[in-house]
Amino acid sequence: MAATSYISLVVKVPVLLMVFLLGVSPGIAQDLDVPVVYIARDIEPPLPLSLVENRVENDGFSGAELGLNDNQTTGSFMGHAYRLINIAVAEDADILASIRESEESEPTIVVANLEADDLLTIADALPDALILNTRARDDRVRHEDCRANMLHLPPSRSMLTDGLAQYLSWKRWKKVVLVTGRHPEDALYAQAME
Repeated sequence: MAATSYISLVVKVPVLLMVFLLGVSPGIAQDLDVPVVYIARDIEPPLPLSLVENRVENDGFSGAELGLNDNQTTGSFMGHAYRLINIAVAEDADILASIRESEESEPTIVVANLEADDLLTIADALPDALILNTRARDDRVRHEDCRANMLHLPPSRSMLTDGLAQYLSWKRWKKVVLVTGRHPEDALYAQAME
């Protein structure tokens, strides 16, 4: 349950944040159509860690819908209309072609539930769009590969391992054994622990 709530929150926060970032003129309500593009690879969701938990389908998009519905309440008083456009990209499909073929071919706000390489591809292709990163935890997208039009919402691997190291220090556990898994993400996490 905690992982599901976290992912929904990570996607809900950027949609709520976009109202703030758009800016509001005090006292003047303007009709404004705000398309928000949610883009993600159509991949098999991971298995839950426990047999008690249900497999979550569409958790990122559901969080975006929830955030958009929250924004509609305030936005309707100001004459704003928010639209959520879902772009589900097949695992082997070209991500830029999928954006161009959508109803919003030049988006200004993109909620990107993508890994680092895809995230950088759309950030470079849409330099005038605000890209809200809701998935990529790679340290490189916050350092050497950072783009001016990206806003990162989930903590990076370095942030997560720093928090763990602080906790271990607080507990005065000075000896730690790190066992790495077989997935590339495991190696990146182990590298962040160094």
